[in-house]
Amino acid sequence: MGWKRLAEIGMRQGGLVTPGCAVEAGLSRAMLTTRARQEGWDEPFPGVFLLPGLRLDAHRRTLAAGLWSRGRAVVAGGSALALHDLIRPAPSRVELLLPRSDRGLTHPGVRTRWTRHLPPGVVTEVGGVRVTDVARSLADHAGQLELPRLRAIGLDAVQRRLLTPDRLREEVAARARFTGRERLDQLAHDLGGDGSESGFEFDARDQLTDAGLRPDPDQAEVATRTGTRRIDIPYRRWRVGVECLGYAYHASAAALQRDASRANAIAALDEWLILRLTWRMLHEQWEPFLRDLRDSLRRRGARI
Repeated sequence: MGWKRLAEIGMRQGGLVTPGCAVEAGLSRAMLTTRARQEGWDEPFPGVFLLPGLRLDAHRRTLAAGLWSRGRAVVAGGSALALHDLIRPAPSRVELLLPRSDRGLTHPGVRTRWTRHLPPGVVTEVGGVRVTDVARSLADHAGQLELPRLRAIGLDAVQRRLLTPDRLREEVAARARFTGRERLDQLAHDLGGDGSESGFEFDARDQLTDAGLRPDPDQAEVATRTGTRRIDIPYRRWRVGVECLGYAYHASAAALQRDASRANAIAALDEWLILRLTWRMLHEQWEPFLRDLRDSLRRRGARI
């Protein structure tokens, strides 16, 4: 027990501790507060301290707001999406959701909203802090996101098993009008629930065309020793293809086995050059991927 125990508790909360954590560790509230302030520990919110040697970033500031609320509030919207590691950086002002009966929680670093009812099923926990689940968080934040970005977040969430298409449809159906509802409806449709990568592939084709690398309009079918295989985005003239690895690629061991077998069968032909495109490459590492694709096409004789 003591300071070592306090550090262990803090590391489960992003390096943040409160007087309540001190009591849990066998210390007094005053011992923590006095030491933290004497040694100049970061205090992002009143009574929430960052252990020494750690850097206060947007993620930790968001966690600190949740700890500061002492369980009265739920981190929501874009702030919740950031804690789920689905958007970066976290919003500068932390979004907190409170029951309508509780209006006493104010701070310049938070944006507070109130709700009549928050079903227990839409609340989860990240780093010791209560947060809305991904479906509710997307509904709260959809009005601030264009469809391509919303789709990328949704694909990432499903791939990481933080969201299911059914849960998203349930959230949309349970709510009255809200900003971004049409986009969220479209996202639920794109995710489908059947492993379809149509939304991901659509975005990839669109961005390739914008970059001056318009692909062939449909998938290519290639005969291999193990049967006919499809190439998601082909450039048939040069035998270069792009394989889109969205959420279904990692959805199950069976899907992983299926796609690995498909890639190996095509590679064994020694005819097609296949590049793999993940959602993160599409939305965060696009220029490096484009350079690789252009180099591949040039090696096959394309004049671009």
